[in-house]
Amino acid sequence: MLQKLLFESTRLRLAAIDIEKDPAVEAPWTYDLDYARHFDIRPVRPLAVFEVEKFYKDLQEKQRENAGSLFNFMIRLKEDDRLLGFFRIMEVQWTHGAGWLALAIGDPEYRGKIEAEALELALYYAFEELNLFRITVGTAGYDAAAITHYERAGFTLEVRQREMIYHGNRFWDHLHYGILRDEWYRNVVEVAK
Repeated sequence: MLQKLLFESTRLRLAAIDIEKDPAVEAPWTYDLDYARHFDIRPVRPLAVFEVEKFYKDLQEKQRENAGSLFNFMIRLKEDDRLLGFFRIMEVQWTHGAGWLALAIGDPEYRGKIEAEALELALYYAFEELNLFRITVGTAGYDAAAITHYERAGFTLEVRQREMIYHGNRFWDHLHYGILRDEWYRNVVEVAK
């Protein structure tokens, strides 16, 4: 087992949603189409603070009802506790040791700068704490930044659903990337050398 803090990295800290404060921070991010597409699978639109609050209350209820199949973490900057984004491990199938990951950074100042560190925290939690065997992520073919982050973390392209996503006046492939526990571990050990 790797010796590491479970909820912290160099710059980041994982936390629960703060229902009183976080929706007001996150609602303006839904005006950014790239972030909004990660927030929810429905067609994107700007969300009011009360809508983001309701989304998280519903998510908390799903976590209670489906204990062990949904894990939601807010990603915060350690130095000032600023909300930066979220990651979720969803649809966990314990029999198979499999789950889906969603990760998004909404704070414009940190977008493109902390995704690799946040992804490292998410995978560490999935593999070391939940003891999952595999993690799958989905992304659109136009999201070059996400593809780069996943591939650098050791994910492998496993499924290409041709022209499934309409964006920017054209159809794009929906890509499913996967990483197995052993692949992740080898990647972590190699990076540590």
